[in-house]
Amino acid sequence: RLADLAKPLFRNLRGAGPTKLALLVGYEEVDHRAIAKALVVAGLEASDSVIFVDFTGATLDPKIATGSVSGILDLVGEVGLWQRVVFQGSNFPKKNPAAPGKTEFIPRHEWDVFHAALKECGIPPERLGYGDFGADHGTMAFSRKKGGGRAHRQLRYTGAKETLIVRGAD
Repeated sequence: RLADLAKPLFRNLRGAGPTKLALLVGYEEVDHRAIAKALVVAGLEASDSVIFVDFTGATLDPKIATGSVSGILDLVGEVGLWQRVVFQGSNFPKKNPAAPGKTEFIPRHEWDVFHAALKECGIPPERLGYGDFGADHGTMAFSRKKGGGRAHRQLRYTGAKETLIVRGAD
């Protein structure tokens, strides 16, 4: 994470290959000046690194999010020529919407937003990457009050436009 770059452990931790570090930055903390400063403190260049821009929690409706996502990616691109800038996000709700024994379809808005942002932002497409959480979301919560619990039997299949969820009966 961005804040970790100033810690002594991360200042000296580097990959041996061409990619020295992968940096995870939440979409709300993208500030090109702060990112550039953190790289200087860590003794790194953007060209040494891959940056993952995490859009967990962002509204990823293509009608309203494309311009914002594109703008955030452009701000990251202002820092330097990254080895790769990876969009990371999911439109999957925090709670599985499929009731026991039922089937649901979830639109893949994150995929649509990513493709639209590819066309709008100034980072060359060969330097942009896509990472999602599969048919899931960016947070995992295990209740301590409930003592864990059984996993739901389900199948998830991600297609081009939707994720199909088939949940087993209880």
